[in-house]
Amino acid sequence: MTELYNALYERWRQAFDEFSRLDEYKAAGRTIRYADNFRFRLADYDPAGFPAGGPLTTERDAHSTMEHQYHLDDAGLPVFVSIASSNKYVSNRWQGFYRYTPDMVEYIEFNLDTKYPSSIERVIRQHGKKTSYQRFSLNSRGTFNIPHDQLDYKALFTEIENYHYQAHRIISADGFAAGGGLAPWLYNLAYDYLDTGELDTIRIIYTNGQTRLTYVRADAAQSLEQLSDQLARQLASLIIDTLIANQTQQPIALLALYYRTGRLWIPSLATISQADKKEILDHHKGKDVFQHLFISSGDEIDLDNSPIERLWVQFFGLVNNAEDAMPGVYMLRKTARLLTHGGLDGKLAVDDEFIAYALDGEFEINDLEQILPECGLSEATLQKWREKKWFDN
Repeated sequence: MTELYNALYERWRQAFDEFSRLDEYKAAGRTIRYADNFRFRLADYDPAGFPAGGPLTTERDAHSTMEHQYHLDDAGLPVFVSIASSNKYVSNRWQGFYRYTPDMVEYIEFNLDTKYPSSIERVIRQHGKKTSYQRFSLNSRGTFNIPHDQLDYKALFTEIENYHYQAHRIISADGFAAGGGLAPWLYNLAYDYLDTGELDTIRIIYTNGQTRLTYVRADAAQSLEQLSDQLARQLASLIIDTLIANQTQQPIALLALYYRTGRLWIPSLATISQADKKEILDHHKGKDVFQHLFISSGDEIDLDNSPIERLWVQFFGLVNNAEDAMPGVYMLRKTARLLTHGGLDGKLAVDDEFIAYALDGEFEINDLEQILPECGLSEATLQKWREKKWFDN
């Protein structure tokens, strides 16, 4: 893996000299298609066809926040892409090109402001099979103009996977990853198939023995809504078990399920006991109540989702493929509603005004008043809290 890493790093350094070739690849395009997200991921490439992996349109979307403009050649293969944000706070733009050879397809992306190669991605093929996937990218997609010989492991992200076959299908892979300020780590991937030959799961196995599923086959017989209902019930039960195992102080007045949309769906748990609630109300009024009741103190319980891992990965795989985070948000609010209405299934004592709620503390804190009813808070209790000005934050 060290040799592969060094070769990939050297290829990235060479790419600094290829910024001037962007116009050359752009000119090779014959048709233009638009998307509001990244398409044509190299991991999906096959000489028989290169699936876009999502919708493409012939017209620009005036409401797109991150426009991806793809230039396709006569065979329908992407040869050039231009990426621009309509967000007034994000001024950066990127362009990239695709290069095809009989044994490799390569994608190189540049930040137009710094002229840095923000990403280089390669798929190596031998004897008609994908044998290696390699990706090297910069933190913040090359936004910061740091001399490239001064870039260290905190700014560089690497992913390398070498695949092993049995007959015509991948059965395992050796992986290497580095970046994010962490020391490089190794891992393995295990592929499991149904008797029909269809890929069922992919599991990552770390050198310390820990494992997790990264892919679960979608079940055509179940809709996203059906999976959401199942997962909400199982997650609610798991949360109750976790609170019991952590000997949570009772009666419980508030239970927060904190998550980060699209980044960290597994919620962490924070509780306010009946006694804590009384103390807060005895010493604070109005907007100060909001701060102490609903703003996370950082003292949270991590949730281990391994007992429901298969359903979890299956559901969020569909959510990610749909490029719409809201089904994930609704599932978590549904979970909170089950916990609220069920009073934690009577397994823990709760306050008369007990509420469990799911909240993205980064983006939704100002929407809490509207979110609580979705999580099961009665209109009478909501109105009572409004009159006490608890939401005047």
